[in-house]
Amino acid sequence: MAHLEKLVIQNEPLDGVWIGLNDVTTEGAFSWPDGSHVTYTKWVSNQPDNQNDYQDCVEMTIDQGTWDDTSCGRQLPFVCEKKS
Repeated sequence: MAHLEKLVIQNEPLDGVWIGLNDVTTEGAFSWPDGSHVTYTKWVSNQPDNQNDYQDCVEMTIDQGTWDDTSCGRQLPFVCEKKS
């Protein structure tokens, strides 16, 4: 994940990007799009908080590389994993 943070922080003047992590199926049980379990986290302080009971997707903030749960309806760029 560190290589991803470095790439995004150096190359994109954005507030955040989607990383694919979400808890749409079960609130508080975050998983990746392929169904795999979370083995690393870098949440912003006091996150995830599911503010107003509608924050099910996770963005990575560009300034710190930290994670925040937010509404899935936000329009943000996303990053994908590519198998080598």
